[in-house]
Amino acid sequence: MPHHCCVPKCTNSSGKKKKKAAKSTGKKSFHGFPQCGTTRRQWVHAVRRKNLVVKEHTKVCSRHFLDSDYAATSDSASKRRKPGTTPKRRLKDTAVPSVFDFGETTTKAVRPPPKQRAQTVTKRKKKTAAESLDVVAGHQTVTKRKKETDAGSLDDVAEHQDLHDLPADLGESCKESAVSMEEENKLLKSSLLQALSDVAQLKAELERVKSAAHQVFQHDTLPLALQPEGAASPTQATPQPPHFSLDCIAGSEKLVRFYTGLPSFAAFNTVYGFVEDCLEGLVMWNGSRTSTGHNHTHARERALSPRNELLLTLMKLRLDPPFEDLALRFGVSTATVSRIFTTWLMLLHRKFSAIDLWPTREQVDESMPPQFRDLYPTTRVMVDCTEFPIEKPSDPDLQRSTWSSYKNRNTFKLLVGASPSGGITFLSPLFGGSVSDNEITLSSGILDKMDSGDSLMADKGFLLDASCKSKGILLNIPPRLGKDSQLSPSDMVQTRRIASLRVHVERVMERLKNFHILDFIESHFFDIADEIVYVCAFLSNLQPPLVQ
Repeated sequence: MPHHCCVPKCTNSSGKKKKKAAKSTGKKSFHGFPQCGTTRRQWVHAVRRKNLVVKEHTKVCSRHFLDSDYAATSDSASKRRKPGTTPKRRLKDTAVPSVFDFGETTTKAVRPPPKQRAQTVTKRKKKTAAESLDVVAGHQTVTKRKKETDAGSLDDVAEHQDLHDLPADLGESCKESAVSMEEENKLLKSSLLQALSDVAQLKAELERVKSAAHQVFQHDTLPLALQPEGAASPTQATPQPPHFSLDCIAGSEKLVRFYTGLPSFAAFNTVYGFVEDCLEGLVMWNGSRTSTGHNHTHARERALSPRNELLLTLMKLRLDPPFEDLALRFGVSTATVSRIFTTWLMLLHRKFSAIDLWPTREQVDESMPPQFRDLYPTTRVMVDCTEFPIEKPSDPDLQRSTWSSYKNRNTFKLLVGASPSGGITFLSPLFGGSVSDNEITLSSGILDKMDSGDSLMADKGFLLDASCKSKGILLNIPPRLGKDSQLSPSDMVQTRRIASLRVHVERVMERLKNFHILDFIESHFFDIADEIVYVCAFLSNLQPPLVQ
């Protein structure tokens, strides 16, 4: 089978048609690709043939190897060779083809240079204007030179010739020429002054338009210079209301619930009326809480009305928009929004905390729903713990204390107590997410508020049997398995009964979490997080009762 060299541009072959050429050029040999992976890759790289697939009959001729690439013939092989035959050449194991002729045989066509582009309209205009200026300047130069020449000529004539020898009309011709040039100079000077005046007016108009545009973007109102005729002057105009105000939602109960979390506009007025007596002389908050008290700013002019400030605060609690969003909505700065929110939050907390959420035994019995009265009539409170995600603290100790293995993130945790009718009657301080439910319950002091003979309803994870028994409190929790493999029928019935009633405390916490500022408490709210939770809980109590 004839062999062909696989090297590009090499035409060597072992066919019959090449025998004569082989005799003239010497004996050629064809060598297959080695089996060794490294040497084989070196051969493929050296051949430089695109998409080369090496097969059994893929060969490289001896033309591409050096003499040093061949192994020497041993004496024993020379003795075994028949007389008159050419010894078979054997490549070394490390031999790699290195003799190639990859030179370019064709010359690439030289790309002609790009044609010169025609001048654009702008360049033409500039060139025309420049030429016009050159023409004017040249005309003025020529006129000036002409004046000098004419003057010099007249002097020379006066010096070298007698006036009687001049033509009669020469003086009159010179006078007419001088007068015409003077008039032309005056005309050019007048045109130049008019052009400079027009340029100054255009510059002043441009500055006025820039100033007016800046005022529009800053205040969203037209300046007096751009207002239509007959418009009111700034002294006569009334203050513009903010982009978003209480008037935008006052006519819709649905919008009031969405933006404030309150059930109606009447409830909004009730909250405002409750704190209205504290608004006179109210000092805006400035800075964070310190160990010695609170920092405040001096009294300043209010950017918003008190009702709109309350609306802004409730919107932050209910929807948790960024301060920048509220600043844009109400047309104030971000710093003003921050001061308004903190001031009103502390004011609401001060007023709301003056009301004791814990009801008396008589009040609980009066609002007791029928399902509780029939099954667990001594129930005073239902308790459960809930957690709020927080931003990861920078303090390592705080990171460790707030890490919740249940939520797998940093959280604040608190105990929520709800009456049988579904109102929040107890809130513990905020604890780190690493604290257990039992520790929070015992530290919160809720058991001290209960009377002997009251019953506490909780989940079976609350191990409070001993603590409740010592105070004469009945603990209603689902039965535990203990040593038995499954619950008895009576325990299963009791579990279902307690679960059907305990679900209301879950609904209470869900209502509390409808204030979305609790979805993720940022680090700059850590100092006022207790106040935020308390105000949100108090506002949720203004909703209709969960259990009728």
